[in-house]
Amino acid sequence: MTKLLYKGTSFANGLTNGKAYEVEDMNQFCVSVIDDSGEQHFYSKVNPCEFGSIGMRGYWAEAVG
Repeated sequence: MTKLLYKGTSFANGLTNGKAYEVEDMNQFCVSVIDDSGEQHFYSKVNPCEFGSIGMRGYWAEAVG
């Protein structure tokens, strides 16, 4: 299974900066991961952040190891 590393602003029950997440599904626009809430959620491939947030920045990097 593919793992991606999230780099960006951490947010509660969502994504944590520097944490690797297993990819459940991926399409042209979104990545689906089991996030910190323990549930599967879709996040943007380009700028993953909390839904409805303004000004938050983040990105996915390939997890090594």
